[in-house]
Amino acid sequence: MKDSFKRDQAHLLDEDLVLLANGELTTHRSAAVGLHLETCNRCQNRFHEIQRTLENYIEARRTELDPQVPPIQSSRAKLQCRLAGARARPRSWLDQLTPRPARVLWALGLATLAIAALIPRLGRIVLTPDAERMGRRFAPDPRLTPGLATLAPRTELCASQSNEPSASVDRELGIEVFRIHGILDPLSRAYEIDYLIPPELGGVRDIRNLWPQPYGGYPWNAYVKDALEDHLLSAVCGGRVGLATAQRDLATDWIAAYRKHFRTREPLLQHATFLKDEPWE
Repeated sequence: MKDSFKRDQAHLLDEDLVLLANGELTTHRSAAVGLHLETCNRCQNRFHEIQRTLENYIEARRTELDPQVPPIQSSRAKLQCRLAGARARPRSWLDQLTPRPARVLWALGLATLAIAALIPRLGRIVLTPDAERMGRRFAPDPRLTPGLATLAPRTELCASQSNEPSASVDRELGIEVFRIHGILDPLSRAYEIDYLIPPELGGVRDIRNLWPQPYGGYPWNAYVKDALEDHLLSAVCGGRVGLATAQRDLATDWIAAYRKHFRTREPLLQHATFLKDEPWE
């Protein structure tokens, strides 16, 4: 494995700093990088320079490149010209050889085959192997977030439920959660300080039960996790799933728990924007 530190100096590589600024380091690596940044002024300065460079690039793209995109009216006019040219071209060999009713039936047959092929994927986000690996990079590190829950009885937990979001995390504790996961300057509303086991299912407000989960960690992100928590609460209080089973499934592997309880390999489309808890401000 390539060492993330230079051999001649105990400093971080720019590659690690760029990945950290983009939120793309693994949880374990982020923690190690964050600890190093706390004690190394040189790496801190380089990290802030990289952050400023990325911010300048985003701003330049917004102010300089976006205005160069042709207006929709121009694009529409070009499309109309192309369509007019297509209508003026000679008929294709298929048009000449196939009577119009037969062409219609042929087209309907192709459409039917296409729809049949898509039916198994409707309502799901199709995952590529790369997307699956990227999504799991934001999963909680069991060494930092093993999960922690009370032994309160199910009837007591369900009797106390309301429509309020999960118990909020105070700012001091939230900053500490970010710190141990190597995130020193989190973007506002980009993360949820998430309970691995939510309070409504007996989870406790303890750093061992918390981790920063991004909303943009496609496809296994905070939206999808919130949908799972809501589903499990309904299932537990409805007597369809045991409380201990729900707690164990979440603490062991919440992505596997989602697949188990929703009976799908991919996140459902209706969960892509499911919001239950408050984002970090």
